[in-house]
Amino acid sequence: MKEKKRLKPEEATRKIREIVRHGGTVILSRHCRTRMLERNLTIHDLLSVLSNGNVTGPPEYSEEHHQYRYKVAGQTIDGEEAIAITVIVSHRSALIITMY
Repeated sequence: MKEKKRLKPEEATRKIREIVRHGGTVILSRHCRTRMLERNLTIHDLLSVLSNGNVTGPPEYSEEHHQYRYKVAGQTIDGEEAIAITVIVSHRSALIITMY
């Protein structure tokens, strides 16, 4: 499988915000849905983090899935700090691996 391009944190932040703000698709993994329930986080919390947060640090490459994962740090709707581990699937979609 072809390796996806590694984006700088500011490029990834911009792409993730575009996906969320312009009607792209945000896909939640089963693991993410489970963790959000356990941590009392809502879809509104996730969207707040993705649309207003920033990618921090370099991306982590998953050999198993052949993709880069970005750590998006931001605030929930209640102003609490949260992190969403995100994969940019395409220019119109993002996959959320987990949220904490």
